[in-house]
Order: sequence, then C-alpha cells, then structure tokens
Amino acid sequence: HGGRDPSRDYSVLHNGTNVNLGKWCHNQRQKKNRKQLSQACIDVLDSVDFTWGGSPETAWKEYFELVKTYKAANNGNDPPQHYSVQVHGKTMNIGTWCRTQRYRKNSQKLSQRRIN
Repeated sequence: HGGRDPSRDYSVLHNGTNVNLGKWCHNQRQKKNRKQLSQACIDVLDSVDFTWGGSPETAWKEYFELVKTYKAANNGNDPPQHYSVQVHGKTMNIGTWCRTQRYRKNSQKLSQRRIN
C-alpha cells in the first residue's frame, strides 16, 4: 500500500455493497487507539503494511505547529473556524481544531502542559 491512504470519500464495490474504504481505514485506527481492535485484526492489517499513523500526541503537535505558522503569517490572528490546509494530501481543519482546544480549556479538559 506504500503509506498512501485512500481519501475519506474513497469507496469500492464489495460483494454488491458500496464500502467507504477511507472511512473504514480511519475507523480501524480509532478502534486500535481505543483498544477496541483485536490483536488478530491488528495482525492481519499489519500483514498488508496498513498505515496506523501517529499517536494522538503527534497529531496534536502537528496541528499546533500549523496554527503557529498560520498566526505568524496573519499578524497573530487565529484562523477562521472553517480554515483548512492540505498537508501530504490530508485536509487538516485548523480552525475547528482551535475551537476544540478553546472548548477543552474552558471545560478544564485540556492539560496544563498544553495550555502553557
């Protein structure tokens, strides 16, 4: 598979049913992160070089760096809510990410380490 994921809207016909493969791949990663995917499933996916992606911490840092870059280029302003950037063929909505971080901070669900 070479490290390239299908886009989130990529579908295939399987046994007469339209299957959204991109969403399915995303769901497998979510299940693994939540420890809801059996070792047998993980082994099968590993056998075809399935790309698991980075940890939630890695994703957080990636979004944080994108926001820092946006703010540096835009006089310190936050990105609009629906502002997205393309990174390695992946759409990253940094505006929504910022909104989510503010919500998490206000509801005391964001760690002090990330606030500082």
